[in-house]
Amino acid sequence: MYNNPNQNMYQNPAYGSQGDMNELNKWNWGAFVFGWVWGIGNKCYISLLQLIPIPLIGLIMSIIMGVNGTRWAFDNSDDRDLRSVLATQRTWNRAGLVLVIIYAVMILITLLAWGGLVACFGAMAREITYY
Repeated sequence: MYNNPNQNMYQNPAYGSQGDMNELNKWNWGAFVFGWVWGIGNKCYISLLQLIPIPLIGLIMSIIMGVNGTRWAFDNSDDRDLRSVLATQRTWNRAGLVLVIIYAVMILITLLAWGGLVACFGAMAREITYY
């Protein structure tokens, strides 16, 4: 695709503008949240390490995938069209971010519900008189 063997493919203008190249270094919520599912869909099979049942391996791999996901997706794409890969990763990012927001709201609701229950039972316990 490019003539100079010493030229890095990321420096070749055929792959997109410098602004597009900077997109490869951004956090990828899709890779972070969807993990190995995202990895299989983007031919990043290293993501299958998340399935190892050792504590913290899944979390560590999620963070690594969030950091490197977009670049890995580009490196493993068949067509090597940067803009196409970035468009696909933006979709994964939106889906991942929506899921993170849903989880955060669910956790907040759960904590508020538990706080209400604790307050309710605490008030009931104070009303009980012991003979």
